[in-house]
Amino acid sequence: MLNGIDVLISKDCSLLTGRKIGLITNHTGITKSMQPNWQVLLESPNIELKALFSPEHGFFGSVQDTLKVASYIHKPSGLPIFSLFDNTTEPTVEMLSEIDTLVFDIQDVGVRFYTYGVTMVNSYKKALAHYLDFVILDRPNPLGRVVRGNILEKDGASFLGLENLAWQHGLTLGELGLLYSESSHPPLVIRCEDYDPKKAFPSYNLPWVAPSPNIPSFNTIKVYPGTCLFEGTNVSEGRGTTQPFEIIGAPFLNGYELSLRLNSLGIPGVYFRAVEFIPTFWRYQNIKCEGVCLHITDDSTFDPVYTGIAMISYLLNNCPDFKINTARFNALAGKRLYPLLSILPPKEIQRHFENELNHFKQKAKPYLLY
Repeated sequence: MLNGIDVLISKDCSLLTGRKIGLITNHTGITKSMQPNWQVLLESPNIELKALFSPEHGFFGSVQDTLKVASYIHKPSGLPIFSLFDNTTEPTVEMLSEIDTLVFDIQDVGVRFYTYGVTMVNSYKKALAHYLDFVILDRPNPLGRVVRGNILEKDGASFLGLENLAWQHGLTLGELGLLYSESSHPPLVIRCEDYDPKKAFPSYNLPWVAPSPNIPSFNTIKVYPGTCLFEGTNVSEGRGTTQPFEIIGAPFLNGYELSLRLNSLGIPGVYFRAVEFIPTFWRYQNIKCEGVCLHITDDSTFDPVYTGIAMISYLLNNCPDFKINTARFNALAGKRLYPLLSILPPKEIQRHFENELNHFKQKAKPYLLY
């Protein structure tokens, strides 16, 4: 299987001959042989790489969640790295002044509130406004084709989510770019070769690069769509530990009791193990927390979104100390989930959103590339 960057290389970058390029990328933009994409483009005689752009977490993925990223000069190439997560989250006129084509190449995780997709769509719209071409070097969606959760309302859209997008959307970024494109001038997507989204991501044996500081492993991606909800609560989502999103907890929780209660719910494909942990940064820094670690026991039945909703529902209805930060929670889950948690059990909530998910699948179908 070849990523879009590898397909481009196989054609000697001829698909971009003569272009003056601005490359939106980060540390995940590597070839199958682990060369950085900027190096390949810089060394190509067919194109001229003029500038680099970095998303949230920075060019090397070293900056923590929500922290601003500065622009600076990239030492190995001498090119400017313009930050798209500072005072602006989209390219400015000045940043685009020397280029005629924006190229996007970043590994995504397939979840609405992971900000790389929003960065891509915002950058595409800016390119369109300035009559620049936009190219997406496609990469697999680690979560495959499965669509889960709900659809984000128009008035709930933010940098944490595109309007009318499914929570777990089942698209590659190339497909997502086409879905949100202007029909008169869609982005050019350089497709992956021999990619089947129904196959398990690890089966491709691609080099693993953690896409952000708190997604250290592929296993993190599998639980992230659900446990990221805890960002919108007063429970730690495990940042500041070696297992972010795989463990959750707080000083006011009893981990043993919580593990018993959650396991008694019979949530498919997961076992909750009692843990203690002390975050080294972020929420509850240097304070002992108790909670649970999620162990996936059956990939075929595990549903991370349902699991996250069921965990939140249990705590909301059984733990007086548990609180939800409405603004942050709604930015992640949309505005309609929180009110439903107090009146419907998780299975009913899941059914409540089935029709809109089916509608999304039909809407996305014409843009599927694989």
